[in-house]
Amino acid sequence: MSDSSQLRYYRKNRDDINRKRDLYRQTPKGKAAMMWTNITARAENRNGTNPQYTYVKVLMTREEFIEWAVKELEKFSVLDNLSIDRKQNDGHYEISNLQLLSLDDNRRKQGKNYFAPSGYVWCSKCKDYLLENKFHKNSTSVSGFQSFCKECRHERRKIHSR
Repeated sequence: MSDSSQLRYYRKNRDDINRKRDLYRQTPKGKAAMMWTNITARAENRNGTNPQYTYVKVLMTREEFIEWAVKELEKFSVLDNLSIDRKQNDGHYEISNLQLLSLDDNRRKQGKNYFAPSGYVWCSKCKDYLLENKFHKNSTSVSGFQSFCKECRHERRKIHSR
């Protein structure tokens, strides 16, 4: 198929393709595949916004992870609310260091911030550590602060409000 015929096929069958993808992601194997994609993206720091993950390595193959994750996921009746978690936050992604947690439990998990000096927070936009008072609070983040400093958030709002 040429690119244009693939595009026409996708446009014509978009709803059916998306429905099948969503159904697959609700299966243990589909959820495991999605988790693998997230793990590798985080470890490779593909978008460059998470400096704290630059040291993290994936010490398993895709097949090993999928096999482990499917066995673990089959223990649960609902897969929507589950996430992958490293037992030791400073450890690598390897089977012995992984567990499945609900999203709420994973958010509540108290992880030590190994990267920012005490009293400082990393700004994803500035790419620098700044004093905590330069950030708005955010109870859902591990650090307790938003990912952009107040100045970067202000600049971002000006750009998006145009």
